Amino acid sequence: MNKNDKKLSALIKARKQAFSLTIGNQKGGVGKTASSVILAYLLAKKGFKVLVVDLDPQANATKMLINTGMRQAQEQGLEKDFSFNKTLLDAILEKNIEDTIINIIDNLDIVPSDDSFEDFARYVYLNSGAKDDFSFDHVLEPLFADIKPKYDFIVLDTPPSNKEIRSNAVVMTDYVLISLQTQDDSLAGANLYISALVDLKQKYDLPVEVVGVLATLNDPRNTVDKLVLKRAIELFSDEVVFKHVLPNMSRMKRFPIQGVGTSDRFDKYVLDEYEVVANELISKILFYEEGED
Repeated sequence: MNKNDKKLSALIKARKQAFSLTIGNQKGGVGKTASSVILAYLLAKKGFKVLVVDLDPQANATKMLINTGMRQAQEQGLEKDFSFNKTLLDAILEKNIEDTIINIIDNLDIVPSDDSFEDFARYVYLNSGAKDDFSFDHVLEPLFADIKPKYDFIVLDTPPSNKEIRSNAVVMTDYVLISLQTQDDSLAGANLYISALVDLKQKYDLPVEVVGVLATLNDPRNTVDKLVLKRAIELFSDEVVFKHVLPNMSRMKRFPIQGVGTSDRFDKYVLDEYEVVANELISKILFYEEGED
């Protein structure tokens, strides 16, 4: 751990519960899941205890992390079972998160999802009063109350356009990281997401903050990418947009299939890029928590 890692670790211990982080944007295909998984992986490698919660019925974070665990086990010559019978929807129905948790690697666990989570909205409306907005948006929060003290970070991977999932994630979140592909429709999606976030923050007096806007899948030679990044900085401010911009890295296409690892220089290049982001993320959280750079 570096100096800032140790500061944040001490702060979490004093706080006695995890920081929850949601990666969001109302536009799909902007790198949310990849950022959720890789940042969680790197935070775990730093020594933080991390839980990823896959809130997307497509379950891409679940698949990517299980492949990560299988890859690491194979590289170490270990046999490890990553099969599961219960998912996040089962946890909600049974009001028990712990029975669904799968360990992936040291310090990194996941609450898996699958296509059954498509029924989350139906469950919310069937089990909440017709006019009870509070209960609509607070289904997930109480389920994680006993889990938060056991982790340093809870990372929530969300689908782009599901109001019920988005609202429930925001309500239990300390910080939101906006994933922004440097394309115009992604910037529009980021704007819509932040607008919905502000509405929820005001409605329930939430302490949630936007920790930053992370530009991803960037082609620095493309005029559109340059223009959108410039507009994002003008719109959100230079302080909010992450200093480090993630380039469009072809190796990331393999990670969902083979998992995250460091077996060659191309893997290491991706992780080195995200390591800069992880360090900047920690600095930003410290700034909010302690007023430090």
